[in-house]
Amino acid sequence: MLAVGQCKQLSLSECIDQNPYTSLEAREEAFWLTLFAGRRMDSVGAELSIDKMPFHEWLPRIPSTWVPASPRVTVVNTGRLKAGELGKAMDSKLNELKRIHPDIDFSIESPGPRVLSNLQSEEWTEKDSAYHTARFQELGSMWHKQPFDLYHRPFALPTVIPDPFWEARQTEDKVALLQLKTQNFEGIIGYDPSSGPNGQPWNARQWLEEALREEVPIVPRGTLDPGFESFALGRRFFITKKGYLGIGPKDTKVGDRVSVLLGLDVPLILRNRKEPSRGGWEVVGETYVQGIMEGEVIEKWRIGHLEAGKLVLH
Repeated sequence: MLAVGQCKQLSLSECIDQNPYTSLEAREEAFWLTLFAGRRMDSVGAELSIDKMPFHEWLPRIPSTWVPASPRVTVVNTGRLKAGELGKAMDSKLNELKRIHPDIDFSIESPGPRVLSNLQSEEWTEKDSAYHTARFQELGSMWHKQPFDLYHRPFALPTVIPDPFWEARQTEDKVALLQLKTQNFEGIIGYDPSSGPNGQPWNARQWLEEALREEVPIVPRGTLDPGFESFALGRRFFITKKGYLGIGPKDTKVGDRVSVLLGLDVPLILRNRKEPSRGGWEVVGETYVQGIMEGEVIEKWRIGHLEAGKLVLH
């Protein structure tokens, strides 16, 4: 995510005088669509509306008034952490019920290895705890290498991102606090209205949702389906001289060319074989460039705004 933040910083500062996306807002949208390689489908194949994608909420700038602190140390896997946060919320409400109804024996059973109330693993030794504390501190201190808040990200990641601003987030993060009030907990199933203590009606789902709204979660909710980040993994982000944003093979270099070849479905990254004995162009690999993937270059050639040439490829 640090690299994503650094790429966003570059995209909003480099080649702005030649911005083919017309505005900074459109350029920010183009940045995210570039990282998604234009993908707009969810996990079931339904097309996502661009109008409903909160581009402006992803990686906002860190407020200047926020002071970084030590990240909260938790289990590393986000799935376990979500379960731990759910269990913590349920324990909180369970304690309330026990105070109200001391004569009733309430209990919660959760599958799998237990996550403690401090959201660390009960399996950790003192050595494990010390290691993770140092590691979280190291990773959290790296946020300063870019200016954006990595908590508000579109990606559902498998591992936790240590957050040096998690304390300030609980009271000062307006976006996170608003999401906390309005978030739909569609993943919670099986909590239909049921009989409560003393036979009174009790909406257990509502009871749990209230508990989950008491604290901004460490794992952000409302991210895109898993897999959106996969298109950027192992790829290199670049900006062309004309200001277009793209991702290409990891060995893409300054001086390479983006080329649209007649008859191919995708653009290519080409590299000039400058040695006289070699000549021609080397194919580095396929690329995605936001703004030229829908036939825009071919259309400009058809109306005479661009000229086609011949290349020798190797």
